[in-house]
Amino acid sequence: NIENTTLICTSTISGKFNIDVQGKLNIKQSNVSLTSEGGYGINGNQGTSVDIHVEDSTLDINGGYIGIYTYGDIQFENSDITITDTIDSSINTTKNLMITGGKSEITSSNLPICVSADIYLANADVTVNADGNNAIYARGDLEVDGGILNATTTAWYPAIYTDGEILIQNHAEVTAEGGNDAIWGVAGVTIE
Repeated sequence: NIENTTLICTSTISGKFNIDVQGKLNIKQSNVSLTSEGGYGINGNQGTSVDIHVEDSTLDINGGYIGIYTYGDIQFENSDITITDTIDSSINTTKNLMITGGKSEITSSNLPICVSADIYLANADVTVNADGNNAIYARGDLEVDGGILNATTTAWYPAIYTDGEILIQNHAEVTAEGGNDAIWGVAGVTIE
C-alpha cells in the first residue's frame, strides 16, 4: 500500500517495472510519478489477479511500453490520472476498469484503454487519445454515467469500440472522433 506519500520512480531499462505487485495495490492520498523507457509503469504480476485501487491521489505515468497492466480490476476514485507516451497501451486489464470522479488524461500511440471485461465511468472527466487504434476498447460493456468523456483516434478505427453494449446516461457529455465510426457497440448503443 502507498498512503500519504510522494513517490517518484524512474526505470531506464527496457522491459522492467517501476512498480511490480502481487496481491493488491492501494494508492491513497498520495502523489505518484512513474517514468519508464520501454517498461511498465505498474505491473500486476502476470498470472495472478492483482486489483489496483487509486483513491484521492495523483498518478502520473510517462513513457514505457504499458502504463498499467494487470489481471485484476482497476479503480480510480476521485483521483487525477495522467498516462502518456506509452508505446502499446496505457491501461490494459483482463477484468474491469472503473473511474469515479476526478480527471483522467490517457494517451497512447496504439490502444490507450484495453479492457477484457467492462468499463464504468461515473461523474468523471476522462480524455483518451490514440494514434494507431481505438481510443477505448472493451470486450464487455461501457457505461458512462454522468460526467464527460472525450475519445479521439487518428486511426481508421472507431474511437470507442465494445463487443458489448454502450450505455450513456444521466446527462453525460460524450465526444468521440474516429477515422471510421466514432462509436461502435456490437450489442448496441443506448442514450438515456
